[in-house]
Amino acid sequence: MPLIYVPQGRYARLEKPRFELSGLYTDAYSICNIMACVGENGRIALAHIDIHMATVGTKSTVEMIQWVGSPCRIVLMMREEGKLVTQILLKNLYERLPQQRVELQVIRPGADGMLIDGIQLSFPNQDSEKKEFPITQYRRDTQASEIILHHPQEQQFLAVTKIEQIIGKYAISQTMQAAAKEHRIFDGYAWEPIPEAELKIHNSHPSTQEELDFFKANEPFVAVSGRLMSLVEELSKEIKITEDKKSFVSPIAEYLEAYLNGFDTSAIFKRNILDAIENTSGQRSKTDKDFQKKITPVLQRKDDVFTDIKMLMSEYAAEPSENTQYKKDILEQHGTFSRHYQTRTEDDKRAEKRSNDLKQAQRLAIQATKAYREKHYAAAANLFSEVLALNAWSCLKSNPALAITYYNLGRALYQLAHAEPEHLISAIFTLNTALILRTHYVKSPENEIQKIREALKQCEDLKAAQPAALVGPKC
Repeated sequence: MPLIYVPQGRYARLEKPRFELSGLYTDAYSICNIMACVGENGRIALAHIDIHMATVGTKSTVEMIQWVGSPCRIVLMMREEGKLVTQILLKNLYERLPQQRVELQVIRPGADGMLIDGIQLSFPNQDSEKKEFPITQYRRDTQASEIILHHPQEQQFLAVTKIEQIIGKYAISQTMQAAAKEHRIFDGYAWEPIPEAELKIHNSHPSTQEELDFFKANEPFVAVSGRLMSLVEELSKEIKITEDKKSFVSPIAEYLEAYLNGFDTSAIFKRNILDAIENTSGQRSKTDKDFQKKITPVLQRKDDVFTDIKMLMSEYAAEPSENTQYKKDILEQHGTFSRHYQTRTEDDKRAEKRSNDLKQAQRLAIQATKAYREKHYAAAANLFSEVLALNAWSCLKSNPALAITYYNLGRALYQLAHAEPEHLISAIFTLNTALILRTHYVKSPENEIQKIREALKQCEDLKAAQPAALVGPKC
């Protein structure tokens, strides 16, 4: 069963194992804190809290905890370097949650705990008397075995989140203001759309625009990283930076390079390898020069050449001739840029999977519609439920397909409720969700909205005629 991935500066929540989702997952935290919340009602929420969410986003964290309910059990995971985030977070929460019954446990890993990176929050076992906190921790060399689902816009907004740890930081220190964000990414029904403003670096302050102008597209990683290091050196004169600068800059430079170049993974890889081949210093042997002549035409091709370059590098590494420093440096840089490439292509693979899931949803929707027209309402409801799961995994709430599917499922459940009243509450809930999507997320003509309201009226009329339907399961 899939897990919802929670990236830095965001949170997700689930109310029940809907759409076959088994829980929430996050990883890659150092300065950030991870907050896992479980309510007695079975609701769960997981937040990856960075300094922005601990300060500007306090309201979102409070809303998350209040949604989980009172009493609420919370486990807060932090590392030594995340003490400041913890202090700010707890101070703000204590001030804003005076009436909330919270059982808080802070986990601060020791030396062995530094190997822990992945955090999975599952639904609690309501039948167990022990009431163990349903959290699983994974070492850095392992990961949850379940499929992990990512937000469709994650590549863009996560890059901005990372980059703004440096670019724009000076402006915030001067104005004491930071742009608001949509911290919730999933609420159990579908992915929240992230506003366009959050997919771009917030550059309204002149100093931030000046920092951005310092960088250019089509420059190799070495240049981007070097410029970013220069910026951090200047920034550290005004703002205290506690991390090791090189360790801090390198991963952010990787995000910045992708952002500047429109996330064109193939072009970035070719540019970096070509730059390494041409500009790596050191004495070159005849083998090195022959290799350069052989690989350069491949790097100048317009198609994706990752696999071809990997093969050429393997042949180069196996050459029995002298291992010059130039050769060692080239092979090392190829390893680095290959890791960058493979990380970025993960986003491409996820996008392809979402596309395939949506195509499968369309095929199932045709079958479901046929079953509904032939009055096979149970089969139609089952098929629309499958369509809904695929859409919920792959769509933003602003996608009309999601609202259409919620409506169609609601209509099928309504038809079933004539003979089986327990389906009526689910029908009302599903149609209400379709109405919310139509009125808040999808630009919809009035006739589509009115159609849902009329369907809800029919449900209410049936409920009045069949009060036993109120005994049905809650959604």
